[in-house]
Amino acid sequence: MQTYNPREEYFKDIYVVEKTETKQGWASTSPDEDWFTGYQHEMDAFYRDVAAGRPAEADSLLAADTIATVYAAYLSAEQQGRQVEIPRTAPDGTTGRAPQGRGPNRRTTGPGRTAAGPENASGD
Repeated sequence: MQTYNPREEYFKDIYVVEKTETKQGWASTSPDEDWFTGYQHEMDAFYRDVAAGRPAEADSLLAADTIATVYAAYLSAEQQGRQVEIPRTAPDGTTGRAPQGRGPNRRTTGPGRTAAGPENASGD
């Protein structure tokens, strides 16, 4: 949702959106920022898994793989879109190439996962 505020003081006591330096001018205001960030969904999934006695869907290995993927994307961008291998974090905390094939774990995506620039955004 786009909002417009002509003067900073009009919204001085109103939260608009995180990480914005000013409340003056046009802003992309979210009517339900918590819902749109995904944290609520992540926590709901965690609570459902705990209540059902299942391992959490979003665990520390997923977090480590996510950080590795984002970092590889930054490296790829810095290197004009060159493909960068994404190391996979193993359950014992070590890193290496992703194993062959697909397992029961979504993070197992096959050998040589890569991050690539816009010309190969799908990673194919």
